[in-house]
Amino acid sequence: MSLNFEQTELVNRGINAQNPFDIGLCFNAALEAMKNNFWTIVIGYLIWIVAVIILELTWVGILLVPAMAIGMFRFNLSCIRNQSVTISDIFRGFDLFGPSLAWLFVHTLLIILGYCLCILPGIYLSIAWVFSLMVLADKKYGFWESMEISRQVVTANWGWMLLLILVSAVIAVLGVLGCFIGLFITIPFSYLMLAAAYTRAFDSQDATVNI
Repeated sequence: MSLNFEQTELVNRGINAQNPFDIGLCFNAALEAMKNNFWTIVIGYLIWIVAVIILELTWVGILLVPAMAIGMFRFNLSCIRNQSVTISDIFRGFDLFGPSLAWLFVHTLLIILGYCLCILPGIYLSIAWVFSLMVLADKKYGFWESMEISRQVVTANWGWMLLLILVSAVIAVLGVLGCFIGLFITIPFSYLMLAAAYTRAFDSQDATVNI
């Protein structure tokens, strides 16, 4: 399935972006977002995590999690773009329930298949598709087009994206040191770093904020 002109232009923008996954700049953007909306982000993530845990207790609930992720990604992007956010924004992802559910099945199946094929293809796809659900949330393209856009853009700087993910994961885990309470700060911070990387790659120069 080929990309249309608008989607191809988005890919070109991402590939040609200057240092889109710069760890220091993504860290600073996440820090600025946390300063601007600290309690909204922390309380919002607390509510969201509890809701997801409850949903994952049943098979029916698991099917709702991708739509929940859509809302969270939109919330993160709004924070990074310095747009007005409320806690309720976290739950505004169900307009893409069908596409996000299709993404869940196809994305999971192909990554599992990739890991079965000597592991390396699975590692590659896991990193390359890191923006796929974020593209879906932000641009409302089809799930496959969103996956392909992410893959092409991330592949151009795959090593840097891997390093950014590792650093953000370490930051998230550091919350354990604060008797686990710190997780409600470090987990959203790590996801905000990825949202910052997304905006550095995909937003136009005029639209990019706090980067």
